[in-house]
Amino acid sequence: MAFVDAHRGVAVLLMILWHAVDAWATQAARTGAAWDLLRLLGGLAAPSFLFLAGVAVSLRAAADDRRGRPAVATIRALVLRGLEVGLVGYAMRCPTWLFDRSGVLTPATLAPAILIAAGLTASFVAIRRVERAWREGVGWLVGGLGLVVVGYVWFAAVDVDRAARATRADVLHAIGLSIAILSALVAGARLLHRPWTLLLTALGCTLATPALAEAIPQHWPAPLVGLLVRVPEHTSVPGAPLFPLFPWIAYAMAGAAFGARWATSKDAIGWSTLVPTAALGAAVAALGSEWLEPTRALLAEQPWLVPTVRWAHRVGWTLCLALLSFGALARVRWLATLGRSSLLVYVVHLELTYGSGGQWLTDRLDLPVALLGFAMVTFAMVGLAALRQGPVERWLAARRRAASSA
Repeated sequence: MAFVDAHRGVAVLLMILWHAVDAWATQAARTGAAWDLLRLLGGLAAPSFLFLAGVAVSLRAAADDRRGRPAVATIRALVLRGLEVGLVGYAMRCPTWLFDRSGVLTPATLAPAILIAAGLTASFVAIRRVERAWREGVGWLVGGLGLVVVGYVWFAAVDVDRAARATRADVLHAIGLSIAILSALVAGARLLHRPWTLLLTALGCTLATPALAEAIPQHWPAPLVGLLVRVPEHTSVPGAPLFPLFPWIAYAMAGAAFGARWATSKDAIGWSTLVPTAALGAAVAALGSEWLEPTRALLAEQPWLVPTVRWAHRVGWTLCLALLSFGALARVRWLATLGRSSLLVYVVHLELTYGSGGQWLTDRLDLPVALLGFAMVTFAMVGLAALRQGPVERWLAARRRAASSA
């Protein structure tokens, strides 16, 4: 399903768009219908990434099932992939500690930061080795994760506020945890052939989020709480979570449900499948829009429905983006290129918008100029993705062939 890469490319575009205007637009430009539209579009990026992570889990599980691969092997591969994505979320903080304008590194925190970096390096090596040498890989992984935990505990003992910023749950952590959990549900519990069960489970997660936020023990470590749910008492601290597991895993579950439906369908996925799905999604998105007075009134009266209504609204628009991506695939091929390198683009573009690469533009540009900056960053990221998938990939492939023949 090549349109999945194009869909991920659309999500990357929306991500860069929002980060560029949010970082660079003046305060005076942050009003009016144009700004509201940009917020709506930018707000679809993270749900789309999680939705597509769920789609990828179902596609992988279906492919392995057709090849007769044991479910435990599929689960292990997906759990390792989820762990890798989550660790990237922590690893990308390391260089920003040195160069980012919001960096957390000080002379007192240098030693624990080095320990964390060493642990992350060992963990990435372990993930690559597990498939080839299970015991050796697990040993590296346990050791690496142990160093990471010790490093963060040391970090918190030295400077708790900076440690909270360093361990804040971001979208990569939500994606990584969602992949690991969904691997057990889709491949282990055999929900690949029961997409409605996945969708209803996603709905249950959104409904349970407010109760979980109230029930979770407040004495638990803030980084752990932040990974699980956004608790009001923690929202004012530097490490307040942006993308906790609840309710964000619900977006990945919805993606897994639709991915399972697509992967197990006897018919080819095309216009006849995606148009009705997008029409249903548009209807749900329209009904859940907080621009409508009845929806706003409902959520004001029943605030516990906020996660559920917003989930349905965003999933609805994400289904519309799936149709858009399918139609754009043959005409805008660079979208798929951008989508296949989404993780690399995510890491690099943040430094060009919020980080040191773009700090001299912070809150200084009118909206049209900020949009021009978005176009320039997009052009650079497409070039980076093409370089990664072209010359760099060919060089890596040659190295792998040379190593295997040696």
